[in-house]
Amino acid sequence: MQTERWIRVERLYHALDAYVHADSIVGAATLVMRDGRVLARHETGFADRALGQRVDTNTIFHWGSITKTLTAIAVMQLVERHRLSLELEVELVHLDR
Repeated sequence: MQTERWIRVERLYHALDAYVHADSIVGAATLVMRDGRVLARHETGFADRALGQRVDTNTIFHWGSITKTLTAIAVMQLVERHRLSLELEVELVHLDR
């Protein structure tokens, strides 16, 4: 199981590199953490292509319009953990404050 996870991480790295080389994206950075420990990280491409600045651990990425995607991921993680049902009506969902 552990080896399978690392194979998936490596496939992600290769995919990101391929997107950069195909000019589909300018640059990307990934970080895999567990229990507060960095298990893996990968930077590829440019933070600023015109200046030749490579992506590194200090690169600041602008969020753009991905908040809907991140919200969907968070919702599906809650569904997987049986903490939220997609069958509930919105009026029945109470958020802890």
